[in-house]
Amino acid sequence: MVGGIIASVRQQIDTLARTRPESAPWLARYEAALRLADDPVWDEVTAGLRLAPDRLSVAPLLAGATLELPAGLAERTVRAVLASAGEGEGLEATALMVLTDAHHLPALDLIAAAIAQDIDQIDALAIGLGVDPDALAVVAHLAALPLLLACGRRLSARIPARWRAGSCPICGAWPAAAEVRGLERARHLRCGRCGGDWVQTAAGCLYCGTTDHEQLGSLVPETNAEAHRVETCTQCRGYVKTIATIRPWTPGGVALADLASVELDLAALEHDYTRPAGPAFDLGLRLTEAPRQGRA
Repeated sequence: MVGGIIASVRQQIDTLARTRPESAPWLARYEAALRLADDPVWDEVTAGLRLAPDRLSVAPLLAGATLELPAGLAERTVRAVLASAGEGEGLEATALMVLTDAHHLPALDLIAAAIAQDIDQIDALAIGLGVDPDALAVVAHLAALPLLLACGRRLSARIPARWRAGSCPICGAWPAAAEVRGLERARHLRCGRCGGDWVQTAAGCLYCGTTDHEQLGSLVPETNAEAHRVETCTQCRGYVKTIATIRPWTPGGVALADLASVELDLAALEHDYTRPAGPAFDLGLRLTEAPRQGRA
């Protein structure tokens, strides 16, 4: 599937580069991560994915799973992301330069922490490396993207038909947005990490579960109100963007659609609504690396 992911999002990237020039550094890094994700090695890796036999039905598919990466793949991926992210100015660029020059990178730990959305672990790794935690978090999440997208492809057919949780049934993350899709206006939740696509079957707030209509509301823009809005919950102060689409976003395009609708995020923040920072579920994914072959 060489070129498949990039080809599917080329128009989105070009449009965002033209309409949101301030996002150019992030777009360059994200495009580089998607190019890495197009490597067939990731599908080969996830062929060895072992799901937990005792996983609870309410847990995402990756909960308790085990996966081994080939020797050196994690470090090559992190360094490739760094190579695309090292240009620029300011604190973040300085941190990325420090990482690029490092002789040893805890690459596997970085990718594992990003998949688990373990902010504390990423902060601890940043302290050990002497870099800015926010800059390291960007690198970690982009480096984890190829593996997460491959897991999404591998497991998409196994998503339960009546998944009732608001979080991703594959990786456990909260959705980036909700699609109101096609003429049928079916409501699909989408994961911006693994590309997960699931129908929202439970009514009420995605985060706290309340079905009290007095607690649930929406922020509707003055223009194009039918196409996008922000659904809110005053009980937990959470929100989710709802965007009308004709066709589903591709897995690599979910994060780009999220960026394209940032005005909805700003509107939510102005009214003191937020999206949860941490994961919806503790994955407990066990990520290992095959030992390096010794010299003959």
